[in-house]
Amino acid sequence: MRTVFRAIRNIYRSPTRTILIIAVLGLAIGISITMQQTATIVSATSKALKENIQTLIEVRAEGATGMGRGVQPLAEDTVEKIEDIPNIIGLEKYLYVRRVDNTKKYTVSVISGLYPITSELRVNSHGEVGAPTIVKGRAFREDDEGNNAAIAGTIFAQENNLDVGSSFELDGETLDIIGIFDSGFVFGDNQIFIPLDTAQKFAVSQEYIPDETRISQIFVVVNSVDNVPLVEKTLREQLDDVDVLSGQKNVFLASEALSTIQRESFYGSYFTVLISALIIIFTMVLIGRERTKEIGILKAIGASNGEVAKQFIVETSAIAILGSIFGIILFAFFAPFLANSLLGLSTTSLTGLSGGMGAQAADDILSFSISAKVILSGVLLGILLAIIGSIYPVYRAVKLKPAEALRYE
Repeated sequence: MRTVFRAIRNIYRSPTRTILIIAVLGLAIGISITMQQTATIVSATSKALKENIQTLIEVRAEGATGMGRGVQPLAEDTVEKIEDIPNIIGLEKYLYVRRVDNTKKYTVSVISGLYPITSELRVNSHGEVGAPTIVKGRAFREDDEGNNAAIAGTIFAQENNLDVGSSFELDGETLDIIGIFDSGFVFGDNQIFIPLDTAQKFAVSQEYIPDETRISQIFVVVNSVDNVPLVEKTLREQLDDVDVLSGQKNVFLASEALSTIQRESFYGSYFTVLISALIIIFTMVLIGRERTKEIGILKAIGASNGEVAKQFIVETSAIAILGSIFGIILFAFFAPFLANSLLGLSTTSLTGLSGGMGAQAADDILSFSISAKVILSGVLLGILLAIIGSIYPVYRAVKLKPAEALRYE
């Protein structure tokens, strides 16, 4: 027990050096844990991306885009034809209304009508589709259907001086802002989502569409990724004057980007572990050299090799564990910042990659949280570093002869 107390007391012999070592070691461990968690999260995101987006097929009027030609209504019987096609398990119906206001910096905006519960928020920017993240307020609920609730993009809100709880006049319709979203697309964020029936009334009043039953875009949900090519082929054969777009190419590109981030995360994790190990080894070798004469005295008065080794191991372990605790604290408070700084990994950037996964799924990409697994990972990493860092100093101390140690200056 005296050996343990002596080892713990040795930590305070040079407080400045100990604090510096713990700080550097803690930073390395914090980064390592962040990289490990990032790799795990990105792996799960990539899997969800493939499972969800690859089963989506977009159907819209030929040549139409939300920010380009504006509303190009689909034929009246489009929905009925799609519903009769096998292997389709869901339809998400949208109405995009192109709005021009030359008094604003961003003159063209899009009003997007959708069913609040059965359809995801999907921004439409020059034909690119992405899932926005709610940054303020809330998403649609079931009781919003039929009401004039609205969710505005950050740019749309800024240009119209809107915030959660404020109202917006839209050609006779008063819309209540319940949420603000961010998509990562400049034009996508100049968009506002409202219930489909409200959008249809507006579009009819402005003579954009002929009646209140028309829509301009449909996302078809297929029951399996294996059936996507067949459904896509059937849609092309049975529908006239439409563009049928599969998200598989975009999924491939997004998956490649996520795979790159995952590889960088793993490499970053291994690199920081290596740096941490070198810090511990260098420190303990330095401490061992400083205490050569002390080791000789301990051996001369009867200390066994085991006791000398235990002193080094306990001291190294204490420093490594303190570094682990500091690293876990850094992770708890700065993990998203570290991930974004080291990998360019931000919620907004990954929302763009995640495409149609949905706002909540995109928001979860950087959902770092302290868990038993994170704490265990940090502590085990500290112990591993203590073992690695102690090998050479312990070997040297055990082999050291008392007579040689006492002559060391």
